[in-house]
Amino acid sequence: GRPYEDVVRHFARRGDYGPGDVEAHVQRIMQPLHERKPVFQEHHLPNGMIFEVHRSPLPNGGFVSVFLDITERKRTEAELERYRQHLETMVRERTEELGHKNDALNAAVENLQHALNALSQTQDQLIQSEKLAALGSLVAGVSHELNTPIGNALLVASTLEGRTREIENAVHTGLKRSDLESYLKDTSDASAILLRNLDRAATLISNFKQVAID
Repeated sequence: GRPYEDVVRHFARRGDYGPGDVEAHVQRIMQPLHERKPVFQEHHLPNGMIFEVHRSPLPNGGFVSVFLDITERKRTEAELERYRQHLETMVRERTEELGHKNDALNAAVENLQHALNALSQTQDQLIQSEKLAALGSLVAGVSHELNTPIGNALLVASTLEGRTREIENAVHTGLKRSDLESYLKDTSDASAILLRNLDRAATLISNFKQVAID
C-alpha cells in the first residue's frame, strides 16, 4: 500500500487540514508518529464535517487510528455558546434597564424629600398664625400617608437590587433559562409596584400643595 505520509499529503492538498503550506501540514501530522507518541487532532473538512482523530503507536510498529465524527457535537457546542452569549446580553440589557428605573426612583425619592422639607418650612412659617393647629394635623397626616408608598418603593428597589446581583452571579456560574424567566417576571412585577407607589406619593404631594395654596 501507499505510505501513510503520502496519504496525509493527499489530504493536505485536498484542504482537509485547512489553509496553509502542504508540507507544513504533513510535517505537523507525521512528526508525532515518527516520535511514536500518541496523537490527538481535530480536522475541519471543506464540506463542513469535523473529525476527531486519535492515533496510538503499536508495540511492534505501526499505529492504530480512530476517527470520530464530532460535527454534531461541535454544532451543539456552538449553539450553546450562542445561547449563553444571548442570555448574557439579555441580562446586561435588563440590568441596565433596572439601573435606569432605580435612578428614576432615587430622583423621585429625592423630590419627595424636597417636598417634605417644603412642608416643614411651611409649617415654620405658619407657627405664628392661627392655622398652626390645622397645618400640624395636615402635615402629620400627609407624612403618614407618604410613609407607606415611599417605604414600599424603597423595599421593592432593595429587592430588585438583590435579585440583580444574584442574576449577574448566575451568568458566570451557569444561568438557567428558568432563572432568567423568573428574574424577568420579578422585575416586571416590581416595576409595576414601584410605579403605583410613586404615583400615589406624587398624588399626595400634589393634593397637599393645592391645599397649602388654598
